[in-house]
Amino acid sequence: MIESFIFHNIKKLIGKQGQSIMRLPALLFILIAASLIAVGQEKAKTPSVDIKLAIDEIVLDGNLLEETWLQADPADDFFQFFPFDTSMATTKTVVKLTYDDKNLYIGLQWFDEQQGDYVISSLRRDYRASGIDGVTFLFDTYQDKTNAFSFGINPLGVQREGLVSNGGTVPSDFSLSWDNKWYSEVVMSEQGWTAELA
Repeated sequence: MIESFIFHNIKKLIGKQGQSIMRLPALLFILIAASLIAVGQEKAKTPSVDIKLAIDEIVLDGNLLEETWLQADPADDFFQFFPFDTSMATTKTVVKLTYDDKNLYIGLQWFDEQQGDYVISSLRRDYRASGIDGVTFLFDTYQDKTNAFSFGINPLGVQREGLVSNGGTVPSDFSLSWDNKWYSEVVMSEQGWTAELA
């Protein structure tokens, strides 16, 4: 519809012989306006990653060496949470996902230039994650962008899980009292750490 309007007006401005120089500014205005309209109508893309069925058995050992992990699509354009939640993450992190008939698997590679200098305040399961190194995954299974199941792990392999409600905007919206049985392994290396979760 927009395209037909644009082409109709271009044809009208140029005329049959295409000799109207005075109409050039109007033609440029229509072309610029059309491109702005097209950009404005393009929907914002939500980050996503394809999750493929595992092609071999995932051995939960913290190493991402199975062929499934090598072929899995990576998610790696993350934002940091602190000190600014609108800046790209300064530490490269790669997450890959796969599944089989028993589990959803998460593979994580955290690249760290200051290996070994992790901030970990507790080795207690269901630790509070504020201000420490680690990764937490939120599963919005209701697709309401308000409630979620939370699973987290730190570089030493300590697990945490909980429930997020009401959008998680205040501390009381996050409950660590929910417990579930899940598995994870972490491996430290010179480049950082890797983890597998199931």
